[in-house]
Amino acid sequence: MKLFGQKHRDHDDLNPMVALCQRILDGPWQWIQLRGATGVTEWLEQGEVDLLGNEESLTKLIHAAGSWVKQGLCHLRIRRNRIKKTNLLLISLDGRHRIELDLWLQLNQIDGGRSWTGYDHLASLLENVTPAISRLPLRLEFGIYLHHLACKKKNLGAISVSHRFEGYRHLAEQLGDALVLKAVSEIARDREALSSWLVISLKWIQEVTSLQTGHVDRGWGRWWRELFLDGTRRPRCLSLIGCDGSGKSTLVDFCLEKSAGRLSYKKGKHLYRKSWVYKLAVIFIRPLLLRDREQFDEMLAGWVYLRACLGIRLTHVLSKAKPCIMDRGLMDFLYLARKTDHPRFSVHVWMARWFGLRVPTIHLVLPFELLKSRKEEITANGHRHYDEDMFLQYSSLIPSDYTLFYNGMPMEKASIVMHDLLGECFPTLKGLD
Repeated sequence: MKLFGQKHRDHDDLNPMVALCQRILDGPWQWIQLRGATGVTEWLEQGEVDLLGNEESLTKLIHAAGSWVKQGLCHLRIRRNRIKKTNLLLISLDGRHRIELDLWLQLNQIDGGRSWTGYDHLASLLENVTPAISRLPLRLEFGIYLHHLACKKKNLGAISVSHRFEGYRHLAEQLGDALVLKAVSEIARDREALSSWLVISLKWIQEVTSLQTGHVDRGWGRWWRELFLDGTRRPRCLSLIGCDGSGKSTLVDFCLEKSAGRLSYKKGKHLYRKSWVYKLAVIFIRPLLLRDREQFDEMLAGWVYLRACLGIRLTHVLSKAKPCIMDRGLMDFLYLARKTDHPRFSVHVWMARWFGLRVPTIHLVLPFELLKSRKEEITANGHRHYDEDMFLQYSSLIPSDYTLFYNGMPMEKASIVMHDLLGECFPTLKGLD
């Protein structure tokens, strides 16, 4: 686990992350750990943990992590740029400690990316380490790791790779696997030896499992996502969402103050309300319908969403010099009756799958008792439905960079963690106090 700004480990500070790590190891899902040691201490010391599973396990783990945030145990960041991989980052409430998981649904690195395998193809070979985590036989795991190094063009002299090889050397000695021990020694001594061991390790893999060809994440769908939807790789704007009273305005004011003029702010509703078409509709059509502004916007939810999509695209293009933070996300424009007991998405919610730039989104959640003290018109059911509905939508989008942020702590503490998150999204804000 990466520790930020901490010279010494404080056991008490680590307790929340230790408990969460143990929950993952013992949870109601099944994952294969692809490399590195297994266990609470080992996971906390690793930069990231690579796990292979199926859709069912991925859904269960994401939903469980979301519930931990609502319980006030951590913050959660979900990054998904490809169908086959999800990056899950659990962050302690003070922002100092993290558990990072790379969750794979498909391993595409075998044989130079020409073949792949998945959890279901390897399930019969597993050796359980904990109730939720299994390992592959040593030779198979090591073979897959060699193909990972080659396909990703990893530097074999890197410290992390050397540590992995040292771990495999110890395991090979313990288990008496002379071939793995020979491979580790030869590759460590001569990096050119990797190519010959790739051929041998491919045979190891083919002996125990059938490799697949063809990839689910290639074709026009991936092309559409990368060209029209992906605004997460080099973001220039960020959406802050949450129920009314969740603290968006307070955090925005703090971020603007701390940014030293390097961050701009745009009111979310201005993405469409500044349009001349909308202004004319308000003047000539709304009076005939006897609707207030919010009801009128909900009637036009489909058009409002598409116009906001254009607005956020323009904001993204025009915010090159100074990144922008907004107090609404595109999904907010498709959400109706949010101040009632039965809020819901518009029938036009399907548009979110195909239209709209996906910028990093931070979703503020907090206990209803605290929310009620700020906004009396928000109901308990409305609050619960909003958080659940937005979580389900954003956590399933691809591509996406979605953070579920627990804002039920003192504002001074929350603002510091928020400042760090903004620095990760916008490098120009790093180092500002």
